[in-house]
Amino acid sequence: MINQKNENQKKNVGFIKKTIKEFIITLDDLKGRNNIDEPIYQKNNLRRISIFGSPALLSALLIAFGFFLSIDVDNGLLIAFSIFTTLLFNFLLLMHNFSYPKSENTEANEELEKLNFFIYKTAFKHSLSELRFGILISVFDLIFLIVYQWMYPVTFLHPIFSVVIYYLTILFIIVFFRILKDVFTFSSYYQNKMIK
Repeated sequence: MINQKNENQKKNVGFIKKTIKEFIITLDDLKGRNNIDEPIYQKNNLRRISIFGSPALLSALLIAFGFFLSIDVDNGLLIAFSIFTTLLFNFLLLMHNFSYPKSENTEANEELEKLNFFIYKTAFKHSLSELRFGILISVFDLIFLIVYQWMYPVTFLHPIFSVVIYYLTILFIIVFFRILKDVFTFSSYYQNKMIK
């Protein structure tokens, strides 16, 4: 019984690590593909720092100027993140309904078709990675928002909870816009292929 609990905990932690790692890869620059059609990436440290560092800087500034989270703002964020989490789960289901549209043209260049499939597969993987990461952030944010409501009478915890919730919220906003951009790009590519 205890061994099974430990295995489940390891799987959960492994899933969280994998989700974060896959999202970080989406921040890197795509250089090309290798001989087995796997993408080759070049690290983009500036993008990584800006995505994870700017929310930390903004949340620290908000706390430094005394903008602690009030219970009303907490309630509003709780409602918003409940909606966004559901929306992202629906996006995830929608993405799984897409399948690669094969070209109707039998004389199509085989190498071009391979390249199109590689682009499709890479964009699909990036979109799924960003969606999973967005869901992960929104779930963590929901947990912190609920705990903050319970712990609200303990005033010395306000700065700690405020900075964590601000950080997760700002990071979620950045990731959410990346998700919208990727889903739009991916669906446009999918529609163009279907029209052809």
